[in-house]
Amino acid sequence: ARPILPIVAFFMGDLRDGLPMLNMQAAYLLVSKNFSEKQVATLSLAFGISQILCIGPAGYFLDYSSNKIKWVSFAGAATSACTVFIAMTALPGGKNMGLMILFRILQ
Repeated sequence: ARPILPIVAFFMGDLRDGLPMLNMQAAYLLVSKNFSEKQVATLSLAFGISQILCIGPAGYFLDYSSNKIKWVSFAGAATSACTVFIAMTALPGGKNMGLMILFRILQ
C-alpha cells in the first residue's frame, strides 16, 4: 500500500545526526577552513540543544499528521541540504558563525 516507505526507512538511518559525513564536516572545518575546536564545538552544541528542544513537538506533530511519510521525507531532505549548505558557505576562521549556528539550529 505504501511503496515509498521502505525507501524512506532505508535512508533515514543515515540522517539521524545530519549526513553520515557530519563528523567529516567537523574535520573539514578544522583543517580546510581554519576553525578552532571551540567553534566546531559551538556548532555541535547548537545542533544538540535544538534536537533536544524540537524532538517533543516534532513527535507530537507527526503523531497527529496524516502525511507522516511526506513530512519525514521532507525533514530528511532539509537536514541533508542544511548540512551541505553549512559546509559550502563556511568562511575561513568562522567569520560567519552566526549564519552557521542558525542553519545548525534549523537542521
